Amino acid sequence: MAEEAGKKEEEKFEFTFEGEALGYISLDQARVMAIEHARDNRDFYGSRYSRRELVWEELSAEESEDYYRIMLSYRPAGAFRGRPGTEQFIIDKIGEIRLCQRLDAPSRQGPPVLLLSAGGAAVVAVVAVGALFVTGSFDGDGGGG
Repeated sequence: MAEEAGKKEEEKFEFTFEGEALGYISLDQARVMAIEHARDNRDFYGSRYSRRELVWEELSAEESEDYYRIMLSYRPAGAFRGRPGTEQFIIDKIGEIRLCQRLDAPSRQGPPVLLLSAGGAAVVAVVAVGALFVTGSFDGDGGGG
């Protein structure tokens, strides 16, 4: 009888060599699960990104007593100028995604301010020179009158 009770206790707590309880997933497995879930559920990103090729990158991964918290960034594949979006996953230790939320959508970065100001200055210069021609300031005699 005592042997049977001891055997049942042993069966309740089965661990891997790394000390994790069997049936639990590791932090690495949770990271992969988050990226796979994101890749397989693109409608979550809205019409702007649901049909585009996206790239995900892990920003952080934390482990608490009961959950894994995974933060991912995502952006369109290829040349993308802007700030990537971020999303958060909460995955319990048996591998169920408990929460998936988009925190920020990617935002495109416009042309640099220096380029805009240089372009604006060029437009003003062209308009000024054109106005001088139209008013006859450049009559060609160099005498001014």
